[in-house]
Formats: sequence, C-alpha cells, structure tokens
Amino acid sequence: MYKRQAVSRPDGPPAEALVEEIREALANDLDAPAALAAVDRWAALQEESGGTDMGAPGVVSRAVDALLGVAL
Repeated sequence: MYKRQAVSRPDGPPAEALVEEIREALANDLDAPAALAAVDRWAALQEESGGTDMGAPGVVSRAVDALLGVAL
C-alpha cells in the first residue's frame, strides 16, 4: 500500500536511478523480485524523507506500469 501512497505525492526522491535499477534487474534474467525491491526502497525513502523532484512519483508510477505491468 505504501507504494501507492508514495507515487500519489506531489514530489519525491529522484527516480532516474530507480528506473535504471528496474531495467537492469529485468535484463538480468527478468529478476522481477529485485526490481520490486528497488521500488520498495524508493517508496521507503519517500516515506522517510520525501523529496524535491516534482516529477519523480509520476515517473516511478509510469515505469512500474510499463516495465513490470503493475499499476500503482
């Protein structure tokens, strides 16, 4: 549930490294658990300290949907 809350905030931690980590995990024999763990870490960071990147939550939401097929 906290993933949905993290992507519904107006700002968050930068998302570029997360998207790259998701892509690398999927390139590594479709390692979806590692990709989801990366999203969990981003969401936990969002919950702990927030962020200043106004587009990050939208980027994360779209990346998770496009790359993992999970709508947040």
